[in-house]
Amino acid sequence: LPIGNWVIEKALTTCKNMQQYIPGFKVSINISYVQVLKIDIVKEFLSVMKELDLSPTNVIVELTESGYLESNYRHLQTWQRLKEAGISLALDDFGTGYANFHYLDELKPNIIKIDRSFVNRAMDNDFEYALLKNLSKLSKELDLNLCIEGIETKEECSKILQLKPTYCQGYYFGKPYPYDVFKQLYLGDLCMIK
Repeated sequence: LPIGNWVIEKALTTCKNMQQYIPGFKVSINISYVQVLKIDIVKEFLSVMKELDLSPTNVIVELTESGYLESNYRHLQTWQRLKEAGISLALDDFGTGYANFHYLDELKPNIIKIDRSFVNRAMDNDFEYALLKNLSKLSKELDLNLCIEGIETKEECSKILQLKPTYCQGYYFGKPYPYDVFKQLYLGDLCMIK
């Protein structure tokens, strides 16, 4: 739990720092099932955002679908409080074998993130690709943002872009880096100006 709190504070601080270079910069933060059970995660987010003067519209909280399986009132209440605070919510790892469309109705996330394992299968299997294509259509009909994860090659990117997802994510676009390396790689001289 202390590490989880540290991650929240560090991610939100980094988001605020990046906004001096990229106004409107957003950050996604994965929270664990245990964090929701053990602490008032909403209070933690709101406290740090207030301290930093960071708008909730710049924060996306991701909850892994598999961790939500044993849903209870506390999780639903936490999810609702985050939404009421203006924080966007993402249901991560959708389609990993635990997929339950009931979550889309119960949680009403802003974003669903399609797991890399699903994407992998869809690259080589017409049936799986058709499922992904229909999930993309369904997300539009339900006014959900769709993020397809795990794109690693130009060919995968080209095939996935035909589905017109809201977001794409994966090593094809970049790998995780320490903050200073990220700034240098993606902002270059821009961070020297400010």
